[in-house]
Amino acid sequence: MAAVHCSPINCYNLPMRINHFIASAGICSRRKADEMVKAGMIKVNHIIIREVGLEISLTDIVEVNKSGTWSIISTPTTTVTYAVNKPAGYTSTAEDRFAKNLVIDLAPKNPRVFTIGRLDKDSEGLILLTNDGELTNRLTHPSNHVSKTYIATIGIPPKYDINQIATNLSKLESGVFIDDRKTAPSKINILHPVNKQSHTFEVKIVLSEGRNRQIRKMFQKIGLNVLKLNRIAIGKLELNSLKIASGKYKVLNSKELSLLK
Repeated sequence: MAAVHCSPINCYNLPMRINHFIASAGICSRRKADEMVKAGMIKVNHIIIREVGLEISLTDIVEVNKSGTWSIISTPTTTVTYAVNKPAGYTSTAEDRFAKNLVIDLAPKNPRVFTIGRLDKDSEGLILLTNDGELTNRLTHPSNHVSKTYIATIGIPPKYDINQIATNLSKLESGVFIDDRKTAPSKINILHPVNKQSHTFEVKIVLSEGRNRQIRKMFQKIGLNVLKLNRIAIGKLELNSLKIASGKYKVLNSKELSLLK
């Protein structure tokens, strides 16, 4: 019988999946971690791995390749989650090296945190930053359907038939195709009727998914323009109750974190 050779990766006790470890380190969600493994962006004990589902122990050395540089990562001993009232003009992702204003710059540098989900540069309102990989995974995984609530100011182009607004909003609620995929059902309520002088109206939107610039693209499908977009809640966590000024942050306590469902 041939001898079995054991690699440095697999000779340890193996209590944790690699994607769980990466998510717990606050790097990204488990799903994104699997993609990084497949892309050869993860090393375990100095060896690049490509096995999704690989199990490791806390004694293993895990490295991640970000922007061409390998860095050792570890799971945090304590987790923190910040709620930030994002102003317009700030970029959510820290990976955009051309961005002048980053959301992560609005919170403390230590411990290192990452945004949960996204809020496009032109939008404002509630966004979360954390080093808690489990929370990130729970809030971003599509199967969990965590709602997000927005207030939008909608612009009406010239010659638009305002009598069709209610019908067209109903179409959005049912789902429309953007980027070759149909949106999930949503709830849209008119908060303020059409202002005939400014050619605008205001709506409240509740989504159960968070695709790139989704609300703006949805309204474009029915010929309307989103002029201003403000996220006011994630789950049952409401920005107004947090009393955070624009550009400021708050450390969430356990009661507030429990509202993120």
